[in-house]
Amino acid sequence: MISKLKDVEDTLADFVHQDRYPMLVIRASDVELIYLLKMLAALDQREPAHVFGIFPQPVAGDAGGYVSSVLSGLREQLQPIDRVRVAEGKPSWPALPARCDDPAVAPGGRLRAGIAHAAGLVPGGLEHRLVFCLLPGTIARPAAFAEALSAVLPSRQPPPEAVWPRVRLIVRDDGAEPLVIEALRRMRNPDVLVYEPDLSPPALMDAMAGEVADPSLPEPRRMQTLTELASLDYAYGRLEEASGKYEILYDYYRRQGNPLMQAFVLQGAGDVLRRIGRVDLARERYGQGLTLAITTQGLPLIKAIAYSAGAASLELGRFQDAEDHLEIARKVAANLHDRPGEADALEKVGDARLALKRPADALVAWRDAAAACREVSYKERLVSVLERMAKVFAAVRMDAERRACEGELAGIRGGAPIRPPPPSSRA
Repeated sequence: MISKLKDVEDTLADFVHQDRYPMLVIRASDVELIYLLKMLAALDQREPAHVFGIFPQPVAGDAGGYVSSVLSGLREQLQPIDRVRVAEGKPSWPALPARCDDPAVAPGGRLRAGIAHAAGLVPGGLEHRLVFCLLPGTIARPAAFAEALSAVLPSRQPPPEAVWPRVRLIVRDDGAEPLVIEALRRMRNPDVLVYEPDLSPPALMDAMAGEVADPSLPEPRRMQTLTELASLDYAYGRLEEASGKYEILYDYYRRQGNPLMQAFVLQGAGDVLRRIGRVDLARERYGQGLTLAITTQGLPLIKAIAYSAGAASLELGRFQDAEDHLEIARKVAANLHDRPGEADALEKVGDARLALKRPADALVAWRDAAAACREVSYKERLVSVLERMAKVFAAVRMDAERRACEGELAGIRGGAPIRPPPPSSRA
């Protein structure tokens, strides 16, 4: 991680640990929000003593609608954890309090009730934090967002909830129009921190380029920064620049005898080639990278490259090769207990089998993918898998099965919670 991003992540960690301020408001553009989300996900792994809840729901309508979407997200995050608890013989957690859904309660009060409920589920003393991150992807209605926050703003009065001192609120404000920050400054609330880091692409890339060119830094650190810079080039469509950096990196890691990083760089080079339409060469790079990755036993990288190789083979019409490599990705994801990754691979396994004119086998893969999605409330993938299944069922005139898929799809699109299959059911 480049020093500029590390400084921000460390600042967030310091906020979680300190006892003085219960709320931090961060000014962030849509692009900067991506980095914040990644840093908070990393902190979640880095800080096992604390519980992080990240809520990117947009503020698109009124305050009540926004709060309802956040509370729905909270339920979705709690449900799979609660199912694991029950499977381990522990009592099920209580449902969110009725106050959360009471239309007579102001939106801010409903939000506060949900946060307090979640804080009460955190094990240990108050030194174990609940870091509740309200990071809307878009803030189309700033006034509605401010209304939703009204009941969770710190006050000089002691909080009525015994668990509230463990709550740390991290709130996003819009980078272009920071209306929440402006309102807080007018209020002069002494218990809210305002943080305005510059994580714009130009600022980050300037910092990274400076680190790469700094001869006082160790070469491994400079090459790590160059790796991150290549990834940014790729993300922003600077494909020629990304390709040149990957060439430098591959030569460096080859000289260092580091097969793991060689494989990582080959995957990046393959991604660039695939994006410019050279899928055949991309597939070749993925194959080279997978060969190296297998020698390292680096399972996450093996899974990622095998998935990329399989997806590229699908594009090339090499359907058996696609199935073989996507099966590798699926098996590794299963070993890693990565149910979303397993579902992603199984969906494309089904695509390959269907292209091989094996619709029954495709349905087997998609049923398994759907089951994995239901276990972890993976809505996006479940919808796409059910759509595939419904289409095949329609083609083979399995009307009851088609109607079941369409009914589940209608429920999901209507906001119904995703329910895991009964233990005796395969999908």
